[in-house]
Amino acid sequence: VSRRQVLLDVCDDVRCPPFRQTAMRKLVGSLQHLHAAQSAAKWELAELRRLYPTYTFEDLAQHPAIVLFPYQVSVMSLFERRAMGIPMFAPSLDLMVEWHMRYGLVFERRVDWQTAGSRRGSLVGAHDDAPDELARFDPNDERNPDAVRYWLAKSDVFTLPHVLHFDSFQHLLHLLDTTDLSAVSAKILAHHAALEHDVHIGWKTIFSQLLSTRPPGSRACSENSSERST
Repeated sequence: VSRRQVLLDVCDDVRCPPFRQTAMRKLVGSLQHLHAAQSAAKWELAELRRLYPTYTFEDLAQHPAIVLFPYQVSVMSLFERRAMGIPMFAPSLDLMVEWHMRYGLVFERRVDWQTAGSRRGSLVGAHDDAPDELARFDPNDERNPDAVRYWLAKSDVFTLPHVLHFDSFQHLLHLLDTTDLSAVSAKILAHHAALEHDVHIGWKTIFSQLLSTRPPGSRACSENSSERST
């Protein structure tokens, strides 16, 4: 780490709709105001896309941490940054639900957000055999905070270990000043290494089972496929 800015990962103007951009300007403004009042703050704050209109992994690795404002329940950049051991902060589940109900924070959690309009819930109801909680908590119901909470709890930022959650911006600034980010980074890298090992072993086992009856260099699979296609 060679730079003092903690990066704020705010959805860029190309991906995020105007209502979300307006909300983020309000939220980030509040955070920056609180941070400016701290004369002895350990780190600076900078919006990722304003600091780096385009960036490399090497750029990100120079910063101590990233604060996430999720627009979706799962994004590949989260895993890329974990692989680099970058500590990440995200809103707690309570705060995420609050912001989503007020601002539509995680707008892409609903696949039809652009066309849903005022429609509540899904066009297709739960299957008759669905568990009770799935029948009660429609994944596309934006008006029921209990349903929103049920599904947001399954987001990557809540299921992956070592993501640091804040209950308010005051709490976030406190965590940034008091957390041993190097220790967090080491834990993330250890978890990622174990996960990578498990995935490697899993795929190796699958391919070993698939190819166990074929001799090395065998073309049996392609030849059989050719025969079936004629």
